[in-house]
Amino acid sequence: MKYIRYALYAFVSIFFILLAFNNNDPVDFVLVPDFIPGINEISVTVPLFIVTLGALLVGLVLGYIFEYVREARIRRKASRAQKELKKTTAELESLKKEAGKHDDDVLAILE
Repeated sequence: MKYIRYALYAFVSIFFILLAFNNNDPVDFVLVPDFIPGINEISVTVPLFIVTLGALLVGLVLGYIFEYVREARIRRKASRAQKELKKTTAELESLKKEAGKHDDDVLAILE
């Protein structure tokens, strides 16, 4: 399984290296659209692969954030269940100790 992971890493690395070599033409990256009045045009000239990799990185980060927020409810339920389990286990242990202290009434009558 380790070799499959390394092969996947190598494949993805080679893909991104080829992407960078083949898309190094400069492009204007405009941060504010032209149709918004009153704001000066903010633009940067960068190679195309930086825009592509940046968009990929932003997508990954947003995906991780959305998934973390979506799973918050599940983590909260698991935490509550864990607390309830600890509480129930402690109660069971105390009942076991308490049950051992008292003599059985039927046995007490027979003696």
